[in-house]
Amino acid sequence: MLPRRSCLKAPLELVIVGGAYKSGTSLLCESIEARGYRNPGRLTNPDEYGHGIGAGLYRTRECSIARDWNRRLVKAGPKETARIERQLTGYLAEIVGELGPKLVLKDPYMKMTALHWFRAAHSLGAYRQTLLLTDRDLPAIKRSWAHSRFLTWKERTNTEEFRQLVAPIRHDVLVNLSVIAVKTYIVKYQDIVGSIR
Repeated sequence: MLPRRSCLKAPLELVIVGGAYKSGTSLLCESIEARGYRNPGRLTNPDEYGHGIGAGLYRTRECSIARDWNRRLVKAGPKETARIERQLTGYLAEIVGELGPKLVLKDPYMKMTALHWFRAAHSLGAYRQTLLLTDRDLPAIKRSWAHSRFLTWKERTNTEEFRQLVAPIRHDVLVNLSVIAVKTYIVKYQDIVGSIR
């Protein structure tokens, strides 16, 4: 684990949103942003939109830099993972300096990589860390994916990654998150959609 230090002017509060594609991660992230958390996705990827069913286009709210690191983390071995965690620490310090200490990061792959982000935040002296995972039933997710050529292609070519995205979070990951004081919540899709109606 990285050494814990506080090099920030204000204590970091980090919320990470993850879950399967089309499970409500963008809506949930939007609600967190409305509570005053800043999303670096607005700087790195402001014009990316997804296609909702019956809802038209919506902002994905994904930070392209975080997304790129997440894809590398999923494929990385232990040495590469440690190196990436050090880079994440530097990146978080940089965006706190630019956006302030209340951050939200969203990417479906955060479900598999959040521990690395929280370790990096912990090493910066984060005092509040929260993981929000979306939960939507698999048949509904699959129906949503069917409306996206990109997602049907990704499911076919990245079967194992997609299996992990829809599976419950592993117990060992939850234990490791609790060791560094990360609060983890599972948020039902119906509750996310119901909160905006």
